[in-house]
Amino acid sequence: GAFAVAASGQERDQSLNRFAEVEYWDTLYSAGPRLENGPLGRPWQDVPLSEFEHTLQPLTRDGQKLRALVLGCGDSVLPEELVDSNVVSEVTAIDFSAVAVAAMVARNREARPNIRWLVGDVTELKMASASFDVVFDVGVFDTIAVGKEESLNRSIIQAHRVLRRGGLLISVTSEAAQSRSILLQSLPFANAWLTATYSIKRHRSLDARVLELNPEFNVGNLSIFVNQAIDETAAQNMTEDDLFERKLKFEEALGSGLKELQLQRQQRKQQQHSLALARETREREEREAREKEEEQRRIEQEREQERQREEALQLQQKRKKANEEQEAKQAAEAEAKAKAAKAAEEAAAAAATTTTTTTSVPATAAIDPALDAATAVAAAEQERQQVAAAAAANEAAAKIATAQEEAATATAAAAAAAEQHQKKEEEQHHQATAEATHREGNAAQPARTLSPEEERMAEMERQSLAAMEAVKRAEEEDAAVAAAKKKQEQEQKAAKEAQAKAEAEAEALKQQQKQEQERLLQQQKQQQEEKEEAERRKQQQQKEQEEEAKQAKKKQEEEEARKKEEQAKQKASPAPPLDPAAAMKAEVERKAREAVRLAREKKMKEMKGEL
Repeated sequence: GAFAVAASGQERDQSLNRFAEVEYWDTLYSAGPRLENGPLGRPWQDVPLSEFEHTLQPLTRDGQKLRALVLGCGDSVLPEELVDSNVVSEVTAIDFSAVAVAAMVARNREARPNIRWLVGDVTELKMASASFDVVFDVGVFDTIAVGKEESLNRSIIQAHRVLRRGGLLISVTSEAAQSRSILLQSLPFANAWLTATYSIKRHRSLDARVLELNPEFNVGNLSIFVNQAIDETAAQNMTEDDLFERKLKFEEALGSGLKELQLQRQQRKQQQHSLALARETREREEREAREKEEEQRRIEQEREQERQREEALQLQQKRKKANEEQEAKQAAEAEAKAKAAKAAEEAAAAAATTTTTTTSVPATAAIDPALDAATAVAAAEQERQQVAAAAAANEAAAKIATAQEEAATATAAAAAAAEQHQKKEEEQHHQATAEATHREGNAAQPARTLSPEEERMAEMERQSLAAMEAVKRAEEEDAAVAAAKKKQEQEQKAAKEAQAKAEAEAEALKQQQKQEQERLLQQQKQQQEEKEEAERRKQQQQKEQEEEAKQAKKKQEEEEARKKEEQAKQKASPAPPLDPAAAMKAEVERKAREAVRLAREKKMKEMKGEL
């Protein structure tokens, strides 16, 4: 194999032989991180299933689900790709490293439980004959090739055995195509495979393990062998022409599968593009809906702010009314106090007058005893009036005290109500109320020394300033609302224009896709017609060749009969002298037959090149 050819020297050959030892691979696969992050755990040589997916098309055209076997799977992701491709119903993966198989079982236990993982030797498969539709070699033949050649031969024979007739062996190899083709032509018997080979570029550098063993080894390309298994009886009964015809049909089917896969990929790309356009349209609609919702929320917030401003104005009016009521009560209290003071003064004056009159009574009694009775009556009346005046004074004092208490209670209630309103306002409009409270506090400090009239004037001035500020803020907010509304209209107009443009582009793309589909259908029709024409020409040529072969055979038989007749005549009579004309004619006929044969071979090569 390529590894053995690339190696040089006995020591290097011994190193390469490690590829055939299970201990080497168990040690390699025991490095857990390499199974996930290192050079392993990905497509072999970075050749994904998509590189040879078209080779499965001849087997899946009738919707059949395939049974697949992956030889020497290691930690290749090919079994996972096959399950995910939805063209395979059963996947069996085999490797002789139990460590690698255990790691792959753990990695796919939940995600892909339907993959069957086996530990075994690919040179001695335990599967039943004809139990798989397709067998994949992901480099295990290259590994086996560094050991004994008979091991590689047994592996190919086993692959042919487990394949159903007409099934495929797909082998990706870095070995030279010529050396691998020689083996496939003779194993397990002559003409056991119909083989098509094509080359692809190596996607990445050589595996580090290979370079470690042989730094000089370098292959720029990889070969993919697609081999169709043939029944032994059918292979024995096939002529070279039959084998050649079957090989041409096999290669034609693979080429048709590649075209079909390319068409499917193009259609899938167009569908993805359409889905992307639909997704963009949906996202744009969702974005516009969100913008509308945000605008609605903004309008609601503005309404809420307006309602809060109205509540603030109402609260200011309530405070003003409470202050006016408090001032009225204070004025009533002052008036009651003035009346009580005036009554007290009048009572005191009456008491002083009575006392003066009582002091002068004895002198008058001594001069005029006749007035004693009248004086006694007057004294009694005066005493009664003093008692009545004292009672009136006490009653007035009680009324004053009661009025004072009522005024104090009303003042406390008004203060409590104002404090409650102020607290509520501060919770809802913290900043605005804080500023108002600050201004009121600054204005209230000197108010304690002002007269009630001056205090009322200051309060009115504060309220006027607050109202002016509120009006100003309302005007600014109205201007902001108008600007936002104008901006929204502009954005809506731009969105409508963008939507119209997107719809026009989508329509143009739709028309373009339609034209492209029509072109593809026309191209397919033309290709089909060309194919039918080529098939017709081919059949015509075959008929002509068959007719030529019959004529040539007939001439040959006539020639042989003539020769036999001449030989019989020669035996019966002495040999006549050699006729130069007859010899020349025989030579011309021989050259004509040789030219016909060469023309036939050239024509077959040209037909193969066209297909």
